[in-house]
Amino acid sequence: SIDAAVVIFFSDKADMYRLSLIESEYKWISSTQLSKEYSHPRRQSFILGKGCSQYTVNKQLVGSGKVTNFPDLSNRFSTEPVTEDFFKSYKKLYDKLSLYMNSDSDFHKFISHKKIEIDYLSQTTLNRILFCYFLQKIGFLGAEIDMDINQGDTKFLRNKFEKINSSGENFYNDFLEYLFYDGLDKDNTNSDNYVSSLKCKIPFMGGTLFNPLHNYDWRNEFLVIPNDFFSNEDRTGILDIFDNYNFTVDETQDHDIDVAVDPEMLGKILEKLLPENISKGHGATYTPREIVNYLCKTSLYNFLVSKFNKTDEKTIIKELIFAPDIRYEAKKLQNRKCFKELFADIHHTLGDFKSDEGIKVLDPAVGSGAFSIGMLNNLSCVYSRISANCEKNLYLLKKSILSKMIYGVDTMPIAIESCRLRAWLSLLTSMPTDNIQPLPNLNFKFICGDSLITLTENEEDLFSMDNNLEATLLDLMKKYFKTNSPDRKAKLEKNYTNL
Repeated sequence: SIDAAVVIFFSDKADMYRLSLIESEYKWISSTQLSKEYSHPRRQSFILGKGCSQYTVNKQLVGSGKVTNFPDLSNRFSTEPVTEDFFKSYKKLYDKLSLYMNSDSDFHKFISHKKIEIDYLSQTTLNRILFCYFLQKIGFLGAEIDMDINQGDTKFLRNKFEKINSSGENFYNDFLEYLFYDGLDKDNTNSDNYVSSLKCKIPFMGGTLFNPLHNYDWRNEFLVIPNDFFSNEDRTGILDIFDNYNFTVDETQDHDIDVAVDPEMLGKILEKLLPENISKGHGATYTPREIVNYLCKTSLYNFLVSKFNKTDEKTIIKELIFAPDIRYEAKKLQNRKCFKELFADIHHTLGDFKSDEGIKVLDPAVGSGAFSIGMLNNLSCVYSRISANCEKNLYLLKKSILSKMIYGVDTMPIAIESCRLRAWLSLLTSMPTDNIQPLPNLNFKFICGDSLITLTENEEDLFSMDNNLEATLLDLMKKYFKTNSPDRKAKLEKNYTNL
């Protein structure tokens, strides 16, 4: 029998195809007995074809020489080499940009006046460009005035750079700032998302990722990053490096993995870039996705069986949470019918989104958000399995879960920004391409603070001093989460801070 194969998946209707390594294995049912039942297949794939970079596949499959054995082949289809390669490249860009911003007189004045940390500003700049790479991958950037917004240019940033660079303009000051602030951070829905300054359609993304930092007056202040920081003859610019890699917006599953830069991989890289991890000299020891996923599933399972502790209920809940999609899908409709009453009770226990009751997930040292986003994905999976209504719109489901259930704290501002970026990317991957919507504001969901500090004997709990404070704060948080108006957002934030 065959338990592994290299397979090409293609369609006559698609320009891209997959070169995949598929593995499956027998299951041991005891120390001496082998079951003939296969585990669900695990697929690791390179995405190839029109518009796809060949850099990673050439480096891992061709550049590493002849395959010596199966473990060697399996390693070449792994995401670990591309993660490490991308991190090293990203780190060089981060260091180079930080050094420039600190040495350039205009940037130095801006940083000093606004009291912004260099690492925060440089990484925010790179994060914004990275987010744009995911947007252009979906086709959300650069659609012409008579086209749907999802029919944009998948090479939008590169094509714009070539045009701007040849005209002698500055890519950052004359284009990126307009893209960030006049396009992605501005509600242009009245003009069908057409941005006249860019002569194309750009979606309004909402959130706070593209807000001008510290009220930066981008139209009248001039911060310039030389064009060769983005592309140069040595191919070491930001666009040069990012163009080497394929970006995928598919949320990675344990059993189906693209060897490309995805939101989950980006979480690893951002974790390694946190200042406390850089100071160690080797980056963070990032918890593998399989372990994060297991921790999330186990936490969710333990929560539910504490409420439903009958033996048959535990069995059903275990399969509900732990069964892989490929196995659960076949019996999903049958399970909804057979366990309708239990599923309704589980839905009520987790939360129905109509009230503030239900499960709450807090990560007290959130980092780049691995556990928080893992819980977001696992909760989404459970809701989709028990409810047909929840399954219909994954974007709205994830947005509701973020709004009601997920929270994170960290002492480092850049960690909080990284976590918010991961949450926004998770929403982006689930957004219908024909109905792009503004992202929520996450300032009060993931906050900078120290979760280990306790009240001293002389300090009083704020909520015990004012019985209405908690309800008032929750109301402000709900309104802030979904507002798109900059003025409304600023007013709500001020009111919250004053309280």
